[in-house]
Amino acid sequence: GELTPVAPDHTPPADFLGDGQQLDPESRLLRKLDLRIIPWIGLLYLFAYLDRVNIGNAKVMDDGQMLRDLHIDDNSFSLALSIFFLGYLVFEVPSNVALKWAQPSRWIARIMVSWGIVASCTAAVSNLAGLLAARFFLGVAEAGVFPGMILYFAYWYRAEEQAKRISLFFCAATLAGAFSGLLAAAISFMNGAGGLSSWQWIFIVEGVPTVFLGILTWWMLPNFPGTGNSTWMGRPWLTPEEDLLAASRLATHAPKSKDKAFSWPDCKRIFFGSDVTALTGTYILALIYFTFTCAFYTVGFYLPSIVHSMGTWTDWQTQLLTVPLYLIGFASSLAASSFSDRWVRDHPDPQGLSFYASRGWHCMLCYLIVLVGLSVWTSGAASWGAYVAGGLVMVGTQAFLPIFWAWAGGRFFRGGVGHSIGIAWVNSIGNLGGFTAPYFFAGAGSG
Repeated sequence: GELTPVAPDHTPPADFLGDGQQLDPESRLLRKLDLRIIPWIGLLYLFAYLDRVNIGNAKVMDDGQMLRDLHIDDNSFSLALSIFFLGYLVFEVPSNVALKWAQPSRWIARIMVSWGIVASCTAAVSNLAGLLAARFFLGVAEAGVFPGMILYFAYWYRAEEQAKRISLFFCAATLAGAFSGLLAAAISFMNGAGGLSSWQWIFIVEGVPTVFLGILTWWMLPNFPGTGNSTWMGRPWLTPEEDLLAASRLATHAPKSKDKAFSWPDCKRIFFGSDVTALTGTYILALIYFTFTCAFYTVGFYLPSIVHSMGTWTDWQTQLLTVPLYLIGFASSLAASSFSDRWVRDHPDPQGLSFYASRGWHCMLCYLIVLVGLSVWTSGAASWGAYVAGGLVMVGTQAFLPIFWAWAGGRFFRGGVGHSIGIAWVNSIGNLGGFTAPYFFAGAGSG
């Protein structure tokens, strides 16, 4: 479980759904993994992100009817956004440990059913206290879904295969942003149906399906390779040879099904570090991720408000204008992660010490794009200038995330406990950026 740089295995894998010319056993296995794992994980994360940020769409519906119904102002709304991340922070690490102990299909199913119920119940709140309680318990219920998925990929894919796969499932969040705008535009016409406001309907319409997806996840999500009993829809989906290959092809430092779910020595190494590299690596990664999430959640929470302030748009026009920016982010994430995977394969670094050969400078470039966008966004630029700046922030954040996690998991974490606790710890500290973003960038969101 120690956090220390390690060198990845640079054997070139087959591309995701490649050209069909390489039909060796590993290429066929990768195709099977991609078809069984990525679409379902992507669908789950799409709904996770919808239920997390749809409050931003709800805020602008019917010209701010939600704020009037709950008798809250913008400061109280910022508090409601932030409190989600307190519950998220507390339960991240325990949730990732439980994923190994309970099996991914069961634990992720539990997460989805829990958060779907809480998200749907948000429609019933009638005051600030109710909204704060709903957002806090949404964070508790959803804790572990993202780091759990990153950990899950480490059990099935090599480090140099992960950025593109992480991008493909993370692009579900980007599509969720676009889909949220389209869906919110349609839901805005439901205002008054059944005696409910449109802001209440958005929580119900996007929350209830999550519960049913959670139930299906129990059967749809394969567990660990190398166990001989991994199933899909209740049936074996790998031959014995493929199951053995799926486990044996991973690097020695990758998490394995036989690893312990938890150990105190490994836990101490992650939090306190047994050497300078381990100690600084954990917190540097967390600091980098913290500043990233500040920008990421600013876009998620405030983009509808910024678009709304650009002109005299109707509710459905406001929601639709957010869609192009998310589609741009979708394309940038796929392009950047594909480039990063190819770069790592083409520049072997056996010692794992070269910054040039690593994904570190790819992350830095994405970071600079975000900084330029945020600088313009918060400088009081004209309406359409702010819209373009939002596009730059979207490009940088969407490209950064899959590269960052492939870099962190491939170079710093060792073993099952190291991956589960390290990923969750960095993600939980980093996601405090979501707690602070509503306060740091409320001015940007207010137009």
